[in-house]
Amino acid sequence: MKKYLLILVPLFLSACSFWEKEIPLEEQPEYFTVDAGSGFQILYDSWMTQSARDVYSKWDIVINGSYFSYSGGSVIPAGLFAENGKILTPLRDDDPNLSHVVLVHSGAEWTWIFSNERMSIGALADADVRNSLFAFQAGPLVIAWGVSQTFTGNLAMTPYPRTLLGILPSGKTYFFVFPHPKTLEEVAQTLQNDPDFLEKNITVINLDGWPSSTYYDGVQRWNENTKLPLFIIIQK
Repeated sequence: MKKYLLILVPLFLSACSFWEKEIPLEEQPEYFTVDAGSGFQILYDSWMTQSARDVYSKWDIVINGSYFSYSGGSVIPAGLFAENGKILTPLRDDDPNLSHVVLVHSGAEWTWIFSNERMSIGALADADVRNSLFAFQAGPLVIAWGVSQTFTGNLAMTPYPRTLLGILPSGKTYFFVFPHPKTLEEVAQTLQNDPDFLEKNITVINLDGWPSSTYYDGVQRWNENTKLPLFIIIQK
């Protein structure tokens, strides 16, 4: 009997942890900042069967990926998505929110809006994924080399929770998750006034927003039970 109790008790505790009470919005920080210096992976699940909590491990921080759309009963990345140089979904040029391509690469040189040895952000016409580890469309651009951009359209001008990618000229990469609704102009002002990024010429691009913005690190959490097709998994 004791043998079976030892097996059942951990399972019971695990099931109980899944039903943790949601943290109210008013108790959330203004935004989460994640240093991705140790590397990250992009997880794509076309059947959208997993949440951030499902894919989390104790070594990871999990946030949502970029935009997605529905096609033939499954879910696909919106616009270009490539892995190891292979294009899985094609480039789209009909959506202003898919204004740029983000490349994660190793060693290649690029003449894009932003480029360093690890990552590039560039215009759609410049997209060349042959040497990329990952490539995906995102947008709009929020800050370019420390300068706030001009914003138009409902997505940019309406306050939403946000998830964004930031890159410094030094090569350091960051992700930002804003649980509290903000316009992209407000996001730009907030990050430009962050002491960690003052006068550092950060470049920031929007990835996605409500209801997809997600953050989970095992302790801090936001919208972590929402099932999504794309997750960014950052090693702690």
